[in-house]
Amino acid sequence: MSGSGKPNIPAFVSYAHADLGNRGLYPGLAQQLDILSKGFSTTFWQDSKNVRAGHIWNDEIMAAIADSRFFVLAVSNAWLASDYIRKNELPAIFRRYASDRSNTVVCPVVLEDCPGWDKLLGTLQAVPTYPRS
Repeated sequence: MSGSGKPNIPAFVSYAHADLGNRGLYPGLAQQLDILSKGFSTTFWQDSKNVRAGHIWNDEIMAAIADSRFFVLAVSNAWLASDYIRKNELPAIFRRYASDRSNTVVCPVVLEDCPGWDKLLGTLQAVPTYPRS
């Protein structure tokens, strides 16, 4: 439970580390997520904030995915090109989604025009809605 007495909804954010910093794609989304977490009973798990020195980052990420009910996919060209996301995060997220569709949401947030994102994510509704390739 959160301090407001509402149950806390664990959420996982999948993003490419290349989108941090100068590109400015992810920081804008991260700021919006921080605002949302204050207004709703949601904790957005991000490896850059939650994995601590000395921890096994892959284990931490997989545990966070297993515990989450809401997933934000920060889709960019760098995200699409990430082998780790394609081979590890997405399969784990989709397994979690398939195991409890009525209580799990996967929301792609398309950060830039990146042809082919819909080939990877299928019919999941994304925001904003760029033309599908």
